[in-house]
Amino acid sequence: MKKLIVASAMAMAMTSGSAMASQGEIEFFGNVTAQTCDIEAEVNGAVNKIIQLGTATVNGEANPVDFVLKAKDPAACTEADKLGAHVTWAGNLTTDGIGNQNGSAVGAHVELKAKNAKTGFDKPVSNAVTMIEFEQGKLA
Repeated sequence: MKKLIVASAMAMAMTSGSAMASQGEIEFFGNVTAQTCDIEAEVNGAVNKIIQLGTATVNGEANPVDFVLKAKDPAACTEADKLGAHVTWAGNLTTDGIGNQNGSAVGAHVELKAKNAKTGFDKPVSNAVTMIEFEQGKLA
């Protein structure tokens, strides 16, 4: 019986060692809210997944581009206008704004400013300001 326990313990030790040999990373993301609303970007009244920013010169600025984030299904978001909204930005956020993720432009960034943001949330998106809160009744 003693040999069986020792053999079982050795087998378990070998098994646990081989189970830990492979490493990996899993990321989980989720939110719990009273109501969520899927949003989409709208430019000049048309839904668009790509917002064209135009061309800027080196050390210059392009013309501002206005866009609106609206509920994909307003009927499913009946409480959103009553409650307000939080929009969180992620990606290559820098001290200057949203940094370049592709291409060869060094130091290029987009400065994203919110309209109708709650007081205190009206600063441009950056690595220090990743979330913008909108007051109820002012989502569009």
